[in-house]
Amino acid sequence: MINIIKRLFQKLNYLFINIKKEFGLVKKNTSQDALEKPPNSEKHPMSATPDLLSSIEKVISNDFCVLNTSDTLSDALALVILQKAGDILIVDNNGKFAGSISDISVLSQVPPQVSDVPIRYQIKLSSIRKQANDALVSTIKKNIGDVFQLKKVTRRFSKDGYLIYPLEELTNPYKTSADPKMVPILNNDETIAGVVSYQGILEFIKIDPFWVETKVENLFSVKLAVEGIYKLLPEDTLDKAYFAMNYLPINFILLCDSNNNLLGMVNRHQITALAHPLYFHLMDMPLSEIMKPLDSLYLVESCQTMKGIIDSFLDLEITVAIAVERSGSKVHPKSVITPANVIQLYLQHFRENTN
Repeated sequence: MINIIKRLFQKLNYLFINIKKEFGLVKKNTSQDALEKPPNSEKHPMSATPDLLSSIEKVISNDFCVLNTSDTLSDALALVILQKAGDILIVDNNGKFAGSISDISVLSQVPPQVSDVPIRYQIKLSSIRKQANDALVSTIKKNIGDVFQLKKVTRRFSKDGYLIYPLEELTNPYKTSADPKMVPILNNDETIAGVVSYQGILEFIKIDPFWVETKVENLFSVKLAVEGIYKLLPEDTLDKAYFAMNYLPINFILLCDSNNNLLGMVNRHQITALAHPLYFHLMDMPLSEIMKPLDSLYLVESCQTMKGIIDSFLDLEITVAIAVERSGSKVHPKSVITPANVIQLYLQHFRENTN
């Protein structure tokens, strides 16, 4: 009974905090906004139903890359290419958090890797190759602080705050491709205590029986900010994909034939890496030259459970699933599913069962 009463007080406190924020009764973006501590959060063991009112400390991770503002772009490029870093946290000379940069931001600063360019589109003229080499050498020597305009976090999180708040930050429908895909957790002195990532959240919530009962089709029956499907033809060119990704909130483009049959996909990472002024001739390249073919995509159907998708995101390090509908040999895309969509669904489920 005592535990039930404590849990009720937790939930009432969470609702009260949200009401105060909704009506502007608490200050925002101050050190006091480091999120109220969950009462006795360290005493709540993980159960079969993960509690999003637990402490952030339950999912905090030290698996992240960090550089100093005085480090060079070459250091960032090495982490992106060799370590597959999606985000790099940046600290100042005092070790305090200064901002973050994404892999896409780093790649946009340099010419593409030769291995990423189809052979028949690689630069043949030695004079142009020299320009590309000179541009690369000159650019990667610059300090990170001089190349990027680093932005401080607009919402500060500490490791003893409520877990639900970084979840809301990660699933913010207004995030852009340049926004970090992890939430930095800061100590009182502004140094980095760790991060909360999509992977950490999925590990925490995957044990809930809810996922075994929930099917892919449930994603279509609730109001979620799911990335819409944007389709192009394989013969459409790089410039068309680049234009679309610059002006639309999309990270993936599905390539289909005129009968809406799925043939492949390109992502923002690929498009950004190839869209460099010295490689302007690539803008006329058909997307079929760089698309990920159908047999390399992770396809799911509406009747499949969400548990299988979560396991694939975690165990196979898959970053996107494509929900499809099959008709004979034809494959028609219905939706793009990312870890953020899965967490959005769980947030909605949690709120419905908390109210």
